[in-house]
Amino acid sequence: MKQWPVNHIQYYGAKAFADYYNYLIPSIEELRWAGKGGHDNWEYSTNDGTITNENTIFNGGWDKSEGKHKGHPQVVAYFELMPNPYGVYDLGGSVTEWTRSINQDSYGARDMTSGKEESMVKIDGAWPRPTEFCKITSCVNTDVTRGNDHFGFRVFKLVDNRK
Repeated sequence: MKQWPVNHIQYYGAKAFADYYNYLIPSIEELRWAGKGGHDNWEYSTNDGTITNENTIFNGGWDKSEGKHKGHPQVVAYFELMPNPYGVYDLGGSVTEWTRSINQDSYGARDMTSGKEESMVKIDGAWPRPTEFCKITSCVNTDVTRGNDHFGFRVFKLVDNRK
């Protein structure tokens, strides 16, 4: 289980974990930057900016004729020899990832909110998603109290290398 991504988590659970261990949940801009691996023209957060059965677990087209849909998230670094140029694994094709970003029109997020709860933006691209939703620019505005088998998160820590 240590190699599986955290899932079924609401935003506040992810934030509590990050706060307790003195980490940060990335912003939408930080996740997009990490997912593109230094390439402004990449559409997908994979080892080479493309999406195939050999580098991502995804549902394929709307008719499910493409993809490698497995029915659940995969172990971290499922494609172990395929991190992106920044060394990031599985930003596309694993879990939809919470960010610390509050929605803005410029994000182009699909609205999945009830209108009654606080909401935050997630990067989409989880394993059950079709190709169109796996792009690094695809995001969703979601109630912070929602969680399911493909809602997860990642954290990072700022390091001061000036010493």
